[in-house]
Amino acid sequence: MDAVEILSIGEGEASALFPGSKSAIKKRFWELAQAWHPDANGHPKALEVFAHISRLHDIVIGRARPTPSAAKVATTKTWKLEGTGEIAVRAQAVHPGPLGDVIVTSGTVAYETVAGFEDVADSEEAAVRSFRFASDAMKKAMENFLPRQKRRIDAVGMRVNVFHRPPDTVLLTDLARHMGGRIPPKHVAWIVSSLENMACYLNWLGVSHGAISIENVLVSPAMHSVVLVGGWGYSTPFGKRPKALPERTLSRVPGLAVAGETADPKVDLALIRATAMELLGTSGGGGLALMKDVPDALRMWLSLPPAENAVEDYQSWERCLVESFGPRKFVKLEVNPADVYAANEKGAL
Repeated sequence: MDAVEILSIGEGEASALFPGSKSAIKKRFWELAQAWHPDANGHPKALEVFAHISRLHDIVIGRARPTPSAAKVATTKTWKLEGTGEIAVRAQAVHPGPLGDVIVTSGTVAYETVAGFEDVADSEEAAVRSFRFASDAMKKAMENFLPRQKRRIDAVGMRVNVFHRPPDTVLLTDLARHMGGRIPPKHVAWIVSSLENMACYLNWLGVSHGAISIENVLVSPAMHSVVLVGGWGYSTPFGKRPKALPERTLSRVPGLAVAGETADPKVDLALIRATAMELLGTSGGGGLALMKDVPDALRMWLSLPPAENAVEDYQSWERCLVESFGPRKFVKLEVNPADVYAANEKGAL
């Protein structure tokens, strides 16, 4: 099949590309992945085809669901418990995630994991409980960047990990939508600064988060800080093979699809760049050239490969900041998180 044929297969027709038994699907995926991996295929659309193949494969095996046209808002979310009873919440926003919905309430963010991937939910819970610090000073500096689990829900057909949402924060995907789908470069800059700081902690921890995205990050417009709240179920020690990864990560770091490849610091650094470009309104470096408000130094930093480790990358980022915007200064973002969800009724888990 050529690139046009593969890209024409919709998410609802994923089984047309991957028919048959589990073993047949696995064999077909690896054949296509090896044929269309950008490192082995010079076709200009190789990366796009590779990402599409990965997405369709995830849908067929149940690791992902077809993408809805838009997020649902102001809805009641109900989970039937495995024993008896149910839990219902008033959601302020509901977004599709790799393995279930991401649900925002007035005081929480909840991440669903569908049946069959309980190990991802368990890994998420374990990762959040295993944070360590070199000193009390490091703990004080980093604890506001890290998630705090509020509860775990064992529901019929899924597991749900529920995390605290500080009142001054908003999910990054909701902030971008509130601002018309694009955040100005001067505000993307402080978001990147916070994520690079988080990457330095992960570098010290020796762990790749593996799922940095706008659905997994809370931001505080007032404090210019972030909480990397979701996606910890994909975290992997450096030098180890990830047990699972979302399709977005494989599309941004396609080398991880190659048998034997392991996690390293560059995975998260690449995902930070991808997140920044999405916030600027483009999914690739080519679109940056058309954005006149993006400084040349920022455009170059986003387009180039990351450094070998987060400390070196943060140093390059600091140089980029000065070249792009001059000496550091606080640029207020006039967004109140309460206004982002103002149309929705408040609820909490």
